[in-house]
Amino acid sequence: MIMQIFEDIDIIGSKFHFYQGKTQKRKTIFGGFLTIFMLVISFILIILFGDDFFTRTNPVVTMSVENDLKYEFIDLKKENIFFAFRIEDYDGNSEEDENGIFRSKINDEYLSYHICNEDDYSDINLAQNYGILYCPELGGKKFGGYWDSPNLYYFEIQIFFCENGTKYSINNTKCTSLDTLKEFLNQDNPKFFAFYYPFIEFNPLSYSNPIIKRYKNYYYILSYRLQRNDDVFLKKTIMSDDKGWLFNNYKNYSVWGVDSFRTTYTYYSDDDLNKEGSSTKIYEINLYTSMEKNYYSRYYMKIQNVIAVVGSLINIVFYFFQILSAFCWK
Repeated sequence: MIMQIFEDIDIIGSKFHFYQGKTQKRKTIFGGFLTIFMLVISFILIILFGDDFFTRTNPVVTMSVENDLKYEFIDLKKENIFFAFRIEDYDGNSEEDENGIFRSKINDEYLSYHICNEDDYSDINLAQNYGILYCPELGGKKFGGYWDSPNLYYFEIQIFFCENGTKYSINNTKCTSLDTLKEFLNQDNPKFFAFYYPFIEFNPLSYSNPIIKRYKNYYYILSYRLQRNDDVFLKKTIMSDDKGWLFNNYKNYSVWGVDSFRTTYTYYSDDDLNKEGSSTKIYEINLYTSMEKNYYSRYYMKIQNVIAVVGSLINIVFYFFQILSAFCWK
């Protein structure tokens, strides 16, 4: 009895093997045909279910909008962000700022601006067929935040006129009088303020360039009586891209683009404009950053995913053929 217990718990003992024609399996000609047929089916399954793997298509994509509850700041360089502006007529022809009606600043620090050149357009598909555009000289200054931020560095562009009896604006650059501005904004030939800004497009089916930065022309017909104020909010887009064939190979991208506009208007009569200390701005655009960020993640199929899917189906086919073969063998 005791010896039987020891015999029952033996896990080291050798297995019995029976051979038929030098093999442990029952082999038939029909089984050989089924094997070839199964190989053909396996190849077809690999082509069908591995197409996304071989062609790098139909990735798994997730998107979320998250609020970090804090503002991020940008160094204002053309590599990070690009803006341009101008005055244009009804037909889209640019008007050179001979009267000095523009001024741009970050907080209370006034910035110079110049006619955009090839250096400003580097890596930016904007240079053709746009005529004269003005680029602020940003100089890598810090930018970002909003009025609820502990620190605020907002970028501002104004169209303005000089106060009565004033020849130069407070930053000692040429500016225009109200009468000259009225004549310039003659309603028989309306003038538009045009602002060229970046916006972000996400194209998950583009293998090489899923994040695309494009530029739009935002324009507004100018009136010296109707003061318009545009608040523009920039949002950061962050992407994690995994193009690995076998192992995870994540690459991260981030880019800034305009997300939304918020507009207010103030009407001024001629008497209001002529009052001492009244506003000398007829248009103002202010740029801020948003706490919200767009997060994208893209994941391409790995070889192990193909093996898992195809292997499961091949196992099903294999067991079916085993049953069929055994039935025919009998």
